[in-house]
Amino acid sequence: MLVKNILEIIPSILIYAVLYLIANKVQLITPTKVPMTYGDELFQFNPHWVLIYFSSYISIPMAYLLLFYQNGRMFIRSFLSLTFLSFFVFMLFPTIVSRSDFQSVGMNPIYQFLFNILHSADSPTNCIPSLHVSTAFLIFYLSFSYKNKLLIMGTLIYAILVSLSTLYVKQHLLLDVYTGFLAASVIALLNYYWEKKNGKNTLE
Repeated sequence: MLVKNILEIIPSILIYAVLYLIANKVQLITPTKVPMTYGDELFQFNPHWVLIYFSSYISIPMAYLLLFYQNGRMFIRSFLSLTFLSFFVFMLFPTIVSRSDFQSVGMNPIYQFLFNILHSADSPTNCIPSLHVSTAFLIFYLSFSYKNKLLIMGTLIYAILVSLSTLYVKQHLLLDVYTGFLAASVIALLNYYWEKKNGKNTLE
C-alpha cells in the first residue's frame, strides 16, 4: 500500500518541480520587485525558523502518504490545480524579492549549511504567490474533509508557522504570504464546488 501511494504522488511532485524550475529560469518579461510594507519590518531575520521552512518541502508527499491517500484524486487534483495556477502567475507576472546575504558569524553550523542550500537552490524570483504558504494552507483546507477538529487545528497551526518562517528567514515578504493564502483559498473553493457537484463531500 505504501509503495502504491508513493507511486501515485510522485508524478505530481515531478510536475511541480519541473514547472517551478522553468519559472525560475525563464522570465518572459522583466520581473517586478515586490514592495516592502510596514509590517515586513516587524519580522527580523531569525535562523531558527529555517527548520520549519525546510519542513514545507516534504509537506505535500507526507500529507498525502499519512492523510489523503484515501481520497487521492481530490488531493492530487487540488495540488496540481494550485501548481498550474502558480505557474501561470509566475509566467505572466514574474516578481523578485531583494534577499540580503546574512552574516554567518555565530550562526549554528547546521543552520549555515541549510541556508547555503536554500540560497543556492531557491532563487529570489517568482515570489508571488508563495508556494510554501499556498501548499501549507491547501493542506489545511483539505483537512476539513476529515471533520476532525484536532487535525484541522493542527494543520492550521502548521500553515501559520510556515507562513511566519518565510518571513523570518527573509525568503518572502508579506505580500507573497497574502497571495499564497489567496491562491490556496481559490483552489480550495473550486475543489469544494467540484466535490459538491459530483456528490463527494466526504471521504470515499
